[in-house]
Amino acid sequence: MSAWKQVLKTWQNNILLQFISLGVLSLCLTAVMGVLLISKNTKLIFDKWADNLEITVYLAENISEDEQTKLLDFLKNKEIIKESKYVSKQEAKAKFQESLSDYAPELKTLEDADNPFPNTIEAKLNFSSGIEQISKNLSVLSNQISAFTGVEEVSWGKQWLEKYSSFFTSVKSLSFALALIVICSALFVIVNSIRSSIYQKRNEIEILELVGATKAMIRRPFILEAIVLSSLTAIVSFVLLFTSYKILDSLYSKTLKSIGLYDGIVFFSFSEGLFLLLGFVVLSGITAYICVKNINTGWSASEA
Repeated sequence: MSAWKQVLKTWQNNILLQFISLGVLSLCLTAVMGVLLISKNTKLIFDKWADNLEITVYLAENISEDEQTKLLDFLKNKEIIKESKYVSKQEAKAKFQESLSDYAPELKTLEDADNPFPNTIEAKLNFSSGIEQISKNLSVLSNQISAFTGVEEVSWGKQWLEKYSSFFTSVKSLSFALALIVICSALFVIVNSIRSSIYQKRNEIEILELVGATKAMIRRPFILEAIVLSSLTAIVSFVLLFTSYKILDSLYSKTLKSIGLYDGIVFFSFSEGLFLLLGFVVLSGITAYICVKNINTGWSASEA
Protein backbone atom coordinates (compact mmCIF):
# COMPACT_ATOMS: atom_id res chain seq x y z
CA MET A 1 0.00 0.00 0.00
CA SER A 2 1.39 3.42 -0.97
CA ALA A 3 2.05 6.12 1.63
CA TRP A 4 -0.76 8.28 0.22
CA LYS A 5 -3.27 5.44 0.47
CA GLN A 6 -2.21 4.83 4.09
CA VAL A 7 -2.75 8.50 4.92
CA LEU A 8 -6.19 8.41 3.29
CA LYS A 9 -7.04 5.24 5.22
CA THR A 10 -5.97 6.92 8.48
CA TRP A 11 -8.30 9.85 7.79
CA GLN A 12 -11.17 7.52 6.93
CA ASN A 13 -10.71 5.43 10.07
CA ASN A 14 -10.25 8.43 12.40
CA ILE A 15 -12.25 11.15 10.70
CA LEU A 16 -13.48 12.75 13.94
CA LEU A 17 -10.04 12.80 15.58
CA GLN A 18 -8.45 14.19 12.42
CA PHE A 19 -10.98 17.03 12.17
CA ILE A 20 -10.56 17.85 15.85
CA SER A 21 -6.79 18.00 15.35
CA LEU A 22 -7.28 20.14 12.24
CA GLY A 23 -9.56 22.52 14.14
CA VAL A 24 -7.19 22.90 17.09
CA LEU A 25 -4.16 23.37 14.86
CA SER A 26 -5.99 25.89 12.66
CA LEU A 27 -6.94 27.99 15.69
CA CYS A 28 -3.35 27.82 16.97
CA LEU A 29 -1.80 28.89 13.66
CA THR A 30 -4.44 31.60 13.15
CA ALA A 31 -3.63 32.95 16.62
CA VAL A 32 0.10 33.00 15.85
CA MET A 33 -0.34 34.81 12.54
CA GLY A 34 -2.89 37.13 14.12
CA VAL A 35 -0.42 38.17 16.82
CA LEU A 36 2.27 38.76 14.20
CA LEU A 37 -0.17 40.78 12.08
CA ILE A 38 -1.13 42.93 15.06
CA SER A 39 2.56 43.54 15.76
CA LYS A 40 3.15 44.53 12.14
CA ASN A 41 0.22 46.96 12.06
CA THR A 42 1.14 48.42 15.44
CA LYS A 43 4.58 49.24 14.08
CA LEU A 44 3.09 50.83 10.96
CA ILE A 45 0.72 53.00 13.01
CA PHE A 46 3.50 54.28 15.26
CA ASP A 47 5.82 54.79 12.30
CA LYS A 48 3.09 56.96 10.77
CA TRP A 49 3.11 59.07 13.91
CA ALA A 50 6.88 59.10 13.88
CA ASP A 51 6.94 60.51 10.33
CA ASN A 52 5.85 63.83 11.82
CA LEU A 53 8.53 63.82 14.50
CA GLU A 54 11.15 66.54 14.10
CA ILE A 55 14.23 67.93 15.71
CA THR A 56 13.84 71.64 16.40
CA VAL A 57 17.01 73.67 16.85
CA TYR A 58 16.40 77.06 18.50
CA LEU A 59 18.88 79.66 17.33
CA ALA A 60 20.21 82.77 19.02
CA GLU A 61 19.20 86.16 17.64
CA ASN A 62 22.78 87.07 16.77
CA ILE A 63 23.72 83.86 14.94
CA SER A 64 25.57 84.56 11.69
CA GLU A 65 24.57 83.23 8.27
CA ASP A 66 27.87 81.35 8.14
CA GLU A 67 27.03 79.47 11.33
CA GLN A 68 23.53 78.71 10.01
CA THR A 69 25.02 77.30 6.82
CA LYS A 70 27.51 75.16 8.72
CA LEU A 71 24.74 73.74 10.89
CA LEU A 72 22.47 73.00 7.91
CA ASP A 73 25.34 71.29 6.06
CA PHE A 74 26.08 69.23 9.16
CA LEU A 75 22.46 68.05 9.36
CA LYS A 76 22.26 67.24 5.64
CA ASN A 77 25.22 64.88 5.97
CA LYS A 78 23.57 62.91 8.76
CA GLU A 79 21.86 59.66 7.73
CA ILE A 80 19.38 60.01 10.57
CA ILE A 81 18.09 63.29 9.12
CA LYS A 82 15.67 63.07 6.20
CA GLU A 83 15.54 66.81 5.48
CA SER A 84 16.22 70.09 7.25
CA LYS A 85 15.30 73.72 6.68
CA TYR A 86 15.80 77.12 8.25
CA VAL A 87 12.65 78.81 9.59
CA SER A 88 12.91 82.51 10.41
CA LYS A 89 10.96 84.05 13.26
CA GLN A 90 8.80 85.87 10.70
CA GLU A 91 7.90 82.58 8.98
CA ALA A 92 7.17 80.95 12.33
CA LYS A 93 4.87 83.83 13.28
CA ALA A 94 3.03 83.70 9.96
CA LYS A 95 2.55 79.95 10.22
CA PHE A 96 1.26 80.28 13.77
CA GLN A 97 -1.16 83.06 12.81
CA GLU A 98 -2.49 81.06 9.87
CA SER A 99 -3.04 77.89 11.87
CA LEU A 100 -4.90 79.65 14.71
CA SER A 101 -6.52 82.56 12.89
CA ASP A 102 -9.99 80.99 13.06
CA TYR A 103 -9.75 80.59 16.83
CA ALA A 104 -7.94 83.82 17.71
CA PRO A 105 -8.38 86.50 15.00
CA GLU A 106 -6.51 89.06 17.12
CA LEU A 107 -3.28 87.19 16.36
CA LYS A 108 -3.35 88.65 12.86
CA THR A 109 -2.58 92.05 14.32
CA LEU A 110 0.58 90.83 16.07
CA GLU A 111 3.41 93.23 15.19
CA ASP A 112 6.94 92.14 14.35
CA ALA A 113 8.16 94.00 17.41
CA ASP A 114 5.97 91.71 19.51
CA ASN A 115 7.12 88.56 17.72
CA PRO A 116 7.96 86.00 20.45
CA PHE A 117 9.14 83.28 18.06
CA PRO A 118 12.85 82.45 17.69
CA ASN A 119 14.69 81.57 14.52
CA THR A 120 14.83 77.79 14.21
CA ILE A 121 16.03 74.91 12.10
CA GLU A 122 13.53 72.09 11.66
CA ALA A 123 14.80 68.63 10.72
CA LYS A 124 12.66 65.59 9.91
CA LEU A 125 13.93 62.21 11.03
CA ASN A 126 14.68 59.23 8.83
CA PHE A 127 13.30 56.04 10.40
CA SER A 128 14.70 53.60 7.87
CA SER A 129 17.28 52.37 10.37
CA GLY A 130 14.67 51.51 13.02
CA ILE A 131 13.15 53.43 15.90
CA GLU A 132 15.25 51.73 18.57
CA GLN A 133 18.54 52.69 16.95
CA ILE A 134 17.39 56.23 16.24
CA SER A 135 16.38 56.74 19.87
CA LYS A 136 19.90 55.80 20.93
CA ASN A 137 21.60 58.01 18.35
CA LEU A 138 19.53 61.14 18.84
CA SER A 139 21.05 61.97 22.22
CA VAL A 140 24.50 61.96 20.63
CA LEU A 141 23.28 64.08 17.72
CA SER A 142 21.60 66.53 20.10
CA ASN A 143 24.88 67.06 21.96
CA GLN A 144 26.73 67.59 18.68
CA ILE A 145 24.21 70.21 17.55
CA SER A 146 24.33 71.98 20.92
CA ALA A 147 28.09 72.42 20.46
CA PHE A 148 27.56 74.74 17.46
CA THR A 149 27.86 78.45 18.04
CA GLY A 150 24.51 80.23 18.14
CA VAL A 151 22.46 77.21 19.23
CA GLU A 152 20.40 77.88 22.33
CA GLU A 153 18.37 74.67 22.65
CA VAL A 154 17.65 71.39 20.87
CA SER A 155 14.24 69.75 21.16
CA TRP A 156 13.53 66.29 19.72
CA GLY A 157 10.79 64.61 21.71
CA LYS A 158 13.12 62.50 23.82
CA GLN A 159 10.43 61.23 26.18
CA TRP A 160 8.07 60.29 23.34
CA LEU A 161 10.75 58.35 21.48
CA GLU A 162 11.91 56.53 24.59
CA LYS A 163 8.33 55.53 25.49
CA TYR A 164 7.62 54.47 21.93
CA SER A 165 10.83 52.44 21.74
CA SER A 166 10.03 50.75 25.05
CA PHE A 167 6.43 50.03 23.99
CA PHE A 168 7.42 48.61 20.61
CA THR A 169 10.12 46.42 22.17
CA SER A 170 7.53 45.09 24.63
CA VAL A 171 5.05 44.37 21.83
CA LYS A 172 7.70 42.48 19.84
CA SER A 173 8.80 40.47 22.88
CA LEU A 174 5.21 39.63 23.84
CA SER A 175 4.36 38.67 20.24
CA PHE A 176 7.39 36.40 20.05
CA ALA A 177 6.59 34.75 23.40
CA LEU A 178 2.93 34.15 22.52
CA ALA A 179 3.83 32.85 19.06
CA LEU A 180 6.39 30.47 20.56
CA ILE A 181 3.93 29.14 23.14
CA VAL A 182 1.17 28.58 20.59
CA ILE A 183 3.52 26.97 18.05
CA CYS A 184 4.79 24.58 20.73
CA SER A 185 1.18 23.72 21.57
CA ALA A 186 0.43 23.06 17.90
CA LEU A 187 3.48 20.82 17.55
CA PHE A 188 2.38 18.95 20.69
CA VAL A 189 -0.96 18.24 18.99
CA ILE A 190 0.87 16.92 15.92
CA VAL A 191 3.09 14.69 18.05
CA ASN A 192 0.07 13.24 19.88
CA SER A 193 -1.70 12.66 16.58
CA ILE A 194 1.31 10.80 15.16
CA ARG A 195 1.79 8.73 18.32
CA SER A 196 -1.88 7.81 18.31
CA SER A 197 -1.57 6.71 14.70
CA ILE A 198 1.55 4.66 15.50
CA TYR A 199 -0.23 2.97 18.39
CA GLN A 200 -3.22 2.05 16.24
CA LYS A 201 -0.97 0.65 13.51
CA ARG A 202 1.52 -1.14 15.73
CA ASN A 203 0.48 -4.55 14.41
CA GLU A 204 0.88 -3.40 10.82
CA ILE A 205 4.31 -1.98 11.65
CA GLU A 206 5.42 -5.27 13.20
CA ILE A 207 4.32 -7.14 10.07
CA LEU A 208 6.19 -4.69 7.86
CA GLU A 209 9.30 -5.20 9.99
CA LEU A 210 8.97 -8.98 9.65
CA VAL A 211 8.73 -8.86 5.86
CA GLY A 212 11.83 -6.65 5.68
CA ALA A 213 10.39 -3.18 5.14
CA THR A 214 12.99 -0.45 5.45
CA LYS A 215 12.85 2.26 8.10
CA ALA A 216 12.03 4.84 5.44
CA MET A 217 9.06 2.81 4.21
CA ILE A 218 7.67 2.55 7.74
CA ARG A 219 8.26 6.19 8.64
CA ARG A 220 7.09 7.78 5.39
CA PRO A 221 3.29 7.48 5.92
CA PHE A 222 3.48 9.11 9.37
CA ILE A 223 5.60 12.00 8.14
CA LEU A 224 3.30 12.43 5.16
CA GLU A 225 0.31 12.37 7.48
CA ALA A 226 1.80 15.26 9.47
CA ILE A 227 2.57 17.22 6.30
CA VAL A 228 -0.98 16.72 4.98
CA LEU A 229 -2.48 17.78 8.32
CA SER A 230 -0.25 20.86 8.59
CA SER A 231 -0.92 21.81 4.95
CA LEU A 232 -4.67 21.68 5.51
CA THR A 233 -4.11 23.66 8.71
CA ALA A 234 -2.19 26.32 6.78
CA ILE A 235 -5.00 26.67 4.22
CA VAL A 236 -7.77 26.85 6.84
CA SER A 237 -5.76 29.31 8.98
CA PHE A 238 -5.08 31.57 6.03
CA VAL A 239 -8.79 31.66 5.14
CA LEU A 240 -9.77 32.40 8.76
CA LEU A 241 -7.16 35.14 9.17
CA PHE A 242 -7.86 36.76 5.81
CA THR A 243 -11.61 36.77 6.52
CA SER A 244 -11.01 38.36 9.93
CA TYR A 245 -8.67 40.90 8.33
CA LYS A 246 -11.30 41.92 5.77
CA ILE A 247 -13.94 42.33 8.46
CA LEU A 248 -11.70 44.44 10.70
CA ASP A 249 -10.44 46.49 7.76
CA SER A 250 -13.98 47.35 6.71
CA LEU A 251 -14.89 48.31 10.29
CA TYR A 252 -11.87 50.38 11.34
CA SER A 253 -9.87 51.50 8.30
CA LYS A 254 -12.13 54.51 7.65
CA THR A 255 -11.84 55.59 11.27
CA LEU A 256 -8.05 55.39 11.15
CA LYS A 257 -7.92 57.29 7.86
CA SER A 258 -10.25 60.00 9.15
CA ILE A 259 -7.88 60.88 11.99
CA GLY A 260 -4.86 60.76 9.69
CA LEU A 261 -3.11 57.91 11.46
CA TYR A 262 -3.15 55.20 8.91
CA ASP A 263 -3.99 54.10 5.37
CA GLY A 264 -5.88 50.99 6.47
CA ILE A 265 -5.04 47.68 8.10
CA VAL A 266 -2.24 45.92 6.23
CA PHE A 267 -2.17 42.18 5.58
CA PHE A 268 0.91 40.02 5.07
CA SER A 269 2.64 40.34 1.74
CA PHE A 270 2.66 37.26 -0.52
CA SER A 271 6.24 36.41 0.45
CA GLU A 272 5.54 36.88 4.18
CA GLY A 273 2.43 34.71 4.09
CA LEU A 274 4.15 32.02 2.04
CA PHE A 275 7.11 31.99 4.43
CA LEU A 276 4.87 31.60 7.48
CA LEU A 277 2.68 28.86 6.01
CA LEU A 278 5.49 26.85 4.42
CA GLY A 279 7.56 27.30 7.56
CA PHE A 280 4.78 25.72 9.62
CA VAL A 281 4.47 22.78 7.20
CA VAL A 282 8.24 22.18 7.18
CA LEU A 283 8.43 22.47 10.98
CA SER A 284 5.57 19.97 11.29
CA GLY A 285 7.36 17.54 8.99
CA ILE A 286 10.57 17.82 11.00
CA THR A 287 8.63 17.30 14.23
CA ALA A 288 6.96 14.21 12.77
CA TYR A 289 10.34 12.82 11.67
CA ILE A 290 11.77 13.30 15.15
CA CYS A 291 8.68 11.59 16.56
CA VAL A 292 8.98 8.49 14.35
CA LYS A 293 12.75 8.21 14.02
CA ASN A 294 12.81 5.61 16.80
CA ILE A 295 10.73 3.26 14.67
CA ASN A 296 13.52 0.89 13.62
CA THR A 297 13.64 -2.72 12.64
CA GLY A 298 13.51 -5.22 15.47
CA TRP A 299 10.03 -5.09 17.04
CA SER A 300 10.26 -1.45 17.97
CA ALA A 301 6.70 -0.76 16.97
CA SER A 302 5.44 -2.08 20.27
CA GLU A 303 7.75 0.38 22.03
CA ALA A 304 6.94 3.47 19.95
